[in-house]
Amino acid sequence: MLLVALALVVRQRYGHLIAALAAAGTGIGGCYVTLYAASRGYHLLGADVVWVAVVLVAVAASWLALSWQAELLAILGLAAVVIAPPTVEGDLSALGLGASAVAAAAALGLGAHRTWRLLGGLSYVLLFAQVALYVADSRSSAFSFDDSDPVTWRHRSAAAVLASVVCGLAVAGAAAYRRRGQKLDVFTGLLASSSLPMSLVAVFALGDAARTRGTLLLVIAAAYGLAAAAVDRLKQRDLAVLLVAFALFAIALATATFLSNGGLLVAWTLEGVTFLAVARKLDHPRYQAVGFLYLAAAAVHLFSFETPLSHLFVEQAHPARHIGELVLFSGALAATAALLYGRPLLVERSDFGAAGTAALLALYAASLALLDLSQRLGGGDLHGKFQRGETMVSALWALVALAILAAGLVRGVREIRWAGLGLLAVALAKLFLFDLSKLSSLTRAASFLAVGVTLLVGGFLVQRLARDRSTQFQ
Repeated sequence: MLLVALALVVRQRYGHLIAALAAAGTGIGGCYVTLYAASRGYHLLGADVVWVAVVLVAVAASWLALSWQAELLAILGLAAVVIAPPTVEGDLSALGLGASAVAAAAALGLGAHRTWRLLGGLSYVLLFAQVALYVADSRSSAFSFDDSDPVTWRHRSAAAVLASVVCGLAVAGAAAYRRRGQKLDVFTGLLASSSLPMSLVAVFALGDAARTRGTLLLVIAAAYGLAAAAVDRLKQRDLAVLLVAFALFAIALATATFLSNGGLLVAWTLEGVTFLAVARKLDHPRYQAVGFLYLAAAAVHLFSFETPLSHLFVEQAHPARHIGELVLFSGALAATAALLYGRPLLVERSDFGAAGTAALLALYAASLALLDLSQRLGGGDLHGKFQRGETMVSALWALVALAILAAGLVRGVREIRWAGLGLLAVALAKLFLFDLSKLSSLTRAASFLAVGVTLLVGGFLVQRLARDRSTQFQ
């Protein structure tokens, strides 16, 4: 206390000196160390008295920081209160963390007002770490995803409230700092983004079943949506877009929690097409990114769990058992191409890419259907039927490539011609890399014969179409 008084005298007499700042900082730190020693070290003071003294020291430090424009004093005063629960009480409690939350809120408000990022960032990080430990410790078996295991909680309600407070402080603090800047910088973005991991920790630590976690995720998505609307009214469009992205991520996780397998694929696909339709209706290309993300998630799920490419090259009894999901996703991509056509695009030529991908997936579905048909018709064992089906697939690819190439020549579209040539190259690659090494001599000969005949016919058609086009232009 004498050092703090000396700092005031030096400041008043000699002005802004490093000596005054050093003396005040040392005195404030010494007050906290003294209170810690008097309570935890020698048990001379009770926790209630120490808490009052800590708050008084923090108020004095904040007053000096504002008067002297010294961020260091504000950090010493407020950050010390944030970490007071484990130092004063020796444990994390709801009441102590509540006081830490108040101190962190004051630090964020003061930091945003004075543009002191270290003050707000450090205080929030300290609060975030303590509340995350408190939330994880509230569950008897932390992060157990087996709903059949009995789970008990020690302080479930308090943990939920504190997690909500931390998330609210992150978004409010980001909005406050954003108002002092010209754009959404790294600090503001990270501050707002920190609310998402805290929300996920709370959901999976405090939810007792998959349906409960899904419901909590939907509540979080709604909260992000409301926050985005409020931030948008403050003319902070970039921060609002970030919060909308978090809301959509929470919705995607909720969908995955409620559904599985084909149902999840259908939900993500419909959500993607819906956002693309909204982008077309509002004539806002940014919403196309959201639709693309949902469709990408659906594609990853489709090729990871439903119809992986291994179904096309591995012997199995029913290779087309999930072909319905594949056809649905192909149709969704065709609808995507129609929604994007003639509109401002976020990604150039994305409408053409969606149409081409839809055609490729339709060809993949037809290939699986041929393999399944070869299993159901004709005699022989599984191995023989599989080889017969691979021969049919090679012929199909060559025929489709020929049709695409002819269409490109007739319509005079370079992209379609290149697509036909690319598919023809893929068919030849399958012929030499897979059929030549995996099929028997008879089926291998049949594959080469089918593709060869297709190439001969294709060469004749290409020559004839090219001649007709040149005659037409003459």
